[in-house]
Amino acid sequence: TKLSMARAASAFVIVVVGALVGVTMFAGLSTGTITTATGQLVQSTPDSTVDCDTVVYMTSDKKCNSYDSPVLNGYDVVAYFDLDYDAGDEAVEGSDEFSATYMGYTFYFATSSNLALFEANPSQYAPAFGGFCAYGVSGYDGNNYMSRETQLWSTPVDVNEYAIISDTLYMFRGSEAREFFVESSDADIAGGNSLWSSWFGDC
Repeated sequence: TKLSMARAASAFVIVVVGALVGVTMFAGLSTGTITTATGQLVQSTPDSTVDCDTVVYMTSDKKCNSYDSPVLNGYDVVAYFDLDYDAGDEAVEGSDEFSATYMGYTFYFATSSNLALFEANPSQYAPAFGGFCAYGVSGYDGNNYMSRETQLWSTPVDVNEYAIISDTLYMFRGSEAREFFVESSDADIAGGNSLWSSWFGDC
């Protein structure tokens, strides 16, 4: 099974752990954030009771993109919901002409209508698990078995490897990771949700 494969792989794979790259204080809690070159976003906190609407985000270090760099390299997260992966539809590049800020990060869109949809309900369109590879976060990925949030930088994504499952956008590092995730999505989503919430609470 994928679970046994992942457990076996974890015994052999040497994981290079990146340092926590940003630290700030919010409501008396130590809060950190990590992003990667492709613009994923994530907030880290030891307390799940944090107010997700007022969390302070920050980035630093050469491994991280700045607030001025758009999420997913500027590809339109709303457009994914109209794409057909099996038909070969590729990600749609957005423009700084149509941009919005959510949780401190900038999103680009291809059209004003997509921008309006995002602004009306950003949490609906923002990618799950901060835009990191969903299979990598699932706990079943034998090639990248993760045990802590500081490993997230090792799971960047290919903007053309995506899936919409139950009206949620999931991103992947490659076609194989996507295939494994989709074929057992219930278990993988549950695993990802459990791991993610153990790191970041409900944010």
